Amino acid sequence: MKTGEMHVRISESDMKVWERFKRLVLEKYGKLHGVLGDEVIEALKMYLEHEEARRAHTKKRENGRKGG
Repeated sequence: MKTGEMHVRISESDMKVWERFKRLVLEKYGKLHGVLGDEVIEALKMYLEHEEARRAHTKKRENGRKGG
């Protein structure tokens, strides 16, 4: 494996999600090669931002209950 390269195993039950993702990338760019990895990273960034915001909101709510 090259530096910076990784492989991910996708379960059979999640293959439909992966195929939907690839289809959307293909519709957006007209190709997969050279853009699929970039779109995976963008999707991961969006997920992380969402999770971090959700956790911060939950923590803020929980701290508000302790003080009230």
